[in-house]
Amino acid sequence: QGYCFSEEYDIHFISYYHDNAATVISLVDGKNGEKIKTLPLRKSNGKDFTGHAGGIAEDGQYLYIVDGKKIYRISLALVFVTPDGAPLSLLDKINTDVKCSYLNSDGTYLYAGEFYTFTADGSYDTDKSHHMAISFFETTYARCNAYKITDLEFRADGDEISVPSMIFTTPNCVQGFARLPDGTFALSIS
Repeated sequence: QGYCFSEEYDIHFISYYHDNAATVISLVDGKNGEKIKTLPLRKSNGKDFTGHAGGIAEDGQYLYIVDGKKIYRISLALVFVTPDGAPLSLLDKINTDVKCSYLNSDGTYLYAGEFYTFTADGSYDTDKSHHMAISFFETTYARCNAYKITDLEFRADGDEISVPSMIFTTPNCVQGFARLPDGTFALSIS
């Protein structure tokens, strides 16, 4: 569901969920493509974390994972010392006002965005305040929030919603989002 590559560590990070099992993070060696380890995720209460984990990002110090309206943070140092198959607990989080489907980091900001497409049952609906008329003929129904990493207060508890530094309206059906070194953005759309 989620993917990021760390140039600093030459490691691919992949997040994915299973039916009736814990969501996991896999680390893959960037040089030879071999799996380094797979780590199941746990909630703070010790139970399996079975969330979507639709996005994963790193900033050199932390690994970030999104699920619903939450962004979790795990120390990369902890990820690296945890042995293959051992669980990682998701303790620190922030709350957002978007149902996060993807995540990206440029080292300064975390970009967390939502996916929208029309369904009869409304399962991919977004908050009406996120809808924006782009032109007379076009409306977008999703957005991506940019959070300045140094301004975020990750905690184990609390229901406060973190305030983004910037908000971008995005096209419908966005699955991935990246800020490129020249400052432009690349979006993948299904």
